[in-house]
Amino acid sequence: MTASLSETSGDNREMAFLGRLASTGREAVVFAVDGQPHVLLNHPALVKHVLVHGARYSKDTPPNRFFAEHIADGLLTSDGDAWKHQRHSLIPAFRDTAAMREVTRERIVSACALLDEYAETGEWFSIVDFMSDLTLAMTTRYLLGLDHTAFIAPLRELGDILDSSSSLLADSGQDVVPMHRRLRSAIEQSLAGASPDESSGSRRAVIATAGNGPDEVYEQIAALLLAGFETTANALSWAWILLTQNPDVYRRWQNSLDVDEAAVLTEHLFTETLRLYPPAWLMGRRAVVDDEIGSVKIRAGSIIAISPYLLHRNETQWPQAHRFDPDRFAANGAPRRHPYAYLPFGAGARHCIGAAFARIEANAILRELGRRYTFEARDDTVPNPAFKFVLRAPGSYAVRVHARASDGD
Repeated sequence: MTASLSETSGDNREMAFLGRLASTGREAVVFAVDGQPHVLLNHPALVKHVLVHGARYSKDTPPNRFFAEHIADGLLTSDGDAWKHQRHSLIPAFRDTAAMREVTRERIVSACALLDEYAETGEWFSIVDFMSDLTLAMTTRYLLGLDHTAFIAPLRELGDILDSSSSLLADSGQDVVPMHRRLRSAIEQSLAGASPDESSGSRRAVIATAGNGPDEVYEQIAALLLAGFETTANALSWAWILLTQNPDVYRRWQNSLDVDEAAVLTEHLFTETLRLYPPAWLMGRRAVVDDEIGSVKIRAGSIIAISPYLLHRNETQWPQAHRFDPDRFAANGAPRRHPYAYLPFGAGARHCIGAAFARIEANAILRELGRRYTFEARDDTVPNPAFKFVLRAPGSYAVRVHARASDGD
């Protein structure tokens, strides 16, 4: 029997509905959205089948189509030969790890100056907004060599449009054209006044090769900016939230920072955060041809729903799945699990092109801010996530920051 999304209402209804389907324990569950057949895959082996066989499954889903038509049509949503050309063209822009680290260091210095002011005044501020501004600054500086401030308002406007649309059947009903124009104007004016810095100029040139003409270049830049900062910002926000709500873990991690043993622990911390709160909480594909996944026959045109959020909380793959435990990724504490049970950056040919950059900036931010400051949360409970276009942390999560002594005492 096919379930229907219309049976559920209210905020986060898509996640509530998908969670109920996953709780049946079935590896694949058929359901309908607006009369269109969908299949939720609830086992990593079945997920692998779809993500590996890219020729059988396209990105032509309603949410991706909405993003391409109303937000930005770039690498995130393209398919076929267009995607291959864009991916091949953009790869060189994401290989300069030395520049990534340099940009990250520069932006962290500016962030610390502001945190020093917050520490002196003792004021409460949103850690989510702070991480959002910081990661946007890093993304625009690295990819384009530009200051980020002109992009903050238009990108947040477009983000609000995405948040107001359904994750399974996107349709915000809002006029996106004015916001599109504001973002394009900000991009064009910023590029026109950009300095001729050699390294960032070369990355701008690389991005330009992924588009045919100014319209496609603008779309590519807009897509990269949106995808490049939103995901990392929310992942980092969840990391700080989890640390403030787990003081024993927070304290042990900071002690490791003080004796320069933090690289592995910080990696485990961020990896566990991405397990519990993967920014791309829902991925979709459309079957191009008839296929069979497990015991389920898939008709061409069906939408395949893959939820890393649910896969990452599957107790058969992740014992005590709801517990925040960075040590589960330690070499001596990690049981063997299916490689497709963990998908924070996707998998297969469409593995996130910016995954290395995200990990570099996240680990640097965590290490440096963790060494210099301690965040204190105003609330004493982990907030519920918002299942929007990305898995959002609430902007209302307020913290105070305290400067730590240089010796870690």
